[in-house]
Amino acid sequence: MAKTNSFIRDSDSLEQQAQAWLLHLQSGRATEQDADSFRNWQAQSPQHALAYEKARRLWHVLGVAAENVARRGREEGDKSPAMGCGLSRRAVLTGGAIAASAAWLAINPPMALWPAAGDFFADYRTGTGEQKQVQFNDHVIIELNTQTRLNRVSLDHDGEGIELLGGEAEFRTAAAAALGKELNLLVNQGWIVASTASFNVRFLTDEVCLTCLEGHVRLRHPQGVVDLMQGQQLTYNQQTISSRRAADLQQVEDWRSGWLVFRDTPLAQAVDEINRYRPGKLLLRNDALATRRIRGRFAINELADIPVMIADSYGARITRLPGGITLLS
Repeated sequence: MAKTNSFIRDSDSLEQQAQAWLLHLQSGRATEQDADSFRNWQAQSPQHALAYEKARRLWHVLGVAAENVARRGREEGDKSPAMGCGLSRRAVLTGGAIAASAAWLAINPPMALWPAAGDFFADYRTGTGEQKQVQFNDHVIIELNTQTRLNRVSLDHDGEGIELLGGEAEFRTAAAAALGKELNLLVNQGWIVASTASFNVRFLTDEVCLTCLEGHVRLRHPQGVVDLMQGQQLTYNQQTISSRRAADLQQVEDWRSGWLVFRDTPLAQAVDEINRYRPGKLLLRNDALATRRIRGRFAINELADIPVMIADSYGARITRLPGGITLLS
């Protein structure tokens, strides 16, 4: 299908395309042409129609959650008289609260159960469990790990840079030096600059982990400038930069080989990592269980049965809830 909608990309999964369509159609900005394009998209195959139906059900769940948020915020004693158009003041306020709550939930999905609305408008993105390669330009190749978002950004001088909004990616700039160019990457107020290098950046919370895999990388940060050589690593946030340290390059690059590898890792930390790659949400409801240690090597594309493995290994009980939520206690 010839696409005229910038929020839909051929590289997106059907699930991502369906969610993007739903958000756009609910936004109030959709045109008749958009409606025709959507019908054509939905009619391409039964899989397209099914993906949209799943997205629609998810939106319904979001709406129910929004109503619950609004209900808790209403004042029980509001007895104001009716206003124009047959709506009471309470109904108007309640409707506004529901709309505001739905918007908040779309931007801040609880437990990351669905992609945030802003994720759909990133220039490059990957969904849960998805990895892909991007040829950014003639001298930069990017490998995106799961749940990663990148935007193109304009530089003060001529040229174009990249901003990593969240997630994890590996950047290769082997041909840049020969072309007299460099990569400028913005991550959490720090500029990472490289001309001939390969490096990994992990940005999951408010902390960035930068690892130089080959060559030389420079970090320009409000707190100073730090150079990394091959095998070195540092972390930083908006206020501070750590000291340079030797990196475990094998551990940094495990994901590039399609594996999750845990080396005496606390189970709570391992579950956080598993949730980045596995649809739904795995939750630990037992503090003692969370501190247990796990060792193992797991294929990223074979994580569906990992709750059973954890339950069998640690004597945990499994409770499955709607929405793909699995409790371990």
